[in-house]
Amino acid sequence: MICKIKKFRLPAYWDEIQADNKNDFNYSDLDWQINEAGKRNATIILAIGYRLPRWPECHLPGWAANLSQADKQQDTLDYLKTTVERYKNDPQIIAWQVENEPFLDFFRRLPEIRSELFR
Repeated sequence: MICKIKKFRLPAYWDEIQADNKNDFNYSDLDWQINEAGKRNATIILAIGYRLPRWPECHLPGWAANLSQADKQQDTLDYLKTTVERYKNDPQIIAWQVENEPFLDFFRRLPEIRSELFR
């Protein structure tokens, strides 16, 4: 049986794309996924941010673990901006999901995501 799925939500996991240091972005896996979707005329919702689907829900790169909250937020914004700039004209991407349930307080153990981050 072949599934002819044409709609995807792909996560851009920060800890995979910027794994080693804050100046090194590796989008090769995500580029491949997006290109494969394009070959099949599929559409994509691209999920970006620190808190994305999959357990554990937070995908902070190891190099950012000991940063201050302000620095983490700035690095998150830098990552978001770089990712949006990279894919903003990609025809497969029809929508963006920025963070996953960022204000859900069920996970109190997670670092706070402030609403100011989204302004």
